[in-house]
Amino acid sequence: MLTNTLILPTADKATSRKMLLDAIQENPIVLFIVLGTSEQAKKTVDRADRASEEPERHVIWAMKPDHIWDILQTLDNEIGYPDATNQNIDWTKDIMVVVSSLGDTIRFVQYDTGKPMDMLDIEIAYNLGSR
Repeated sequence: MLTNTLILPTADKATSRKMLLDAIQENPIVLFIVLGTSEQAKKTVDRADRASEEPERHVIWAMKPDHIWDILQTLDNEIGYPDATNQNIDWTKDIMVVVSSLGDTIRFVQYDTGKPMDMLDIEIAYNLGSR
């Protein structure tokens, strides 16, 4: 059972977008955003939810990523490798994104590799989001 995950509606694009924007504007939190419906995405949502025991950690699951791609593309990007920009992130793939609401900044991106993220990688992603 998910306890700290906001699942964005799939049928109502406007509500989905408003819910994401509201979550980004909450301070200070780290958002672990999962885009897609792959098996990896489902298992990663579950694991990220279990790792979100601290009050500043939240999970957002966007099963219809096309509802929110353009919002994520407007965020600052500090992923940690020099050629990473929001323009060269393939938003059409199932990916995991960690956003720090402190600066509305993307701090981590991982594409679907066919395996769910393990708990250590999720902790690392959350820690990158909180710096």
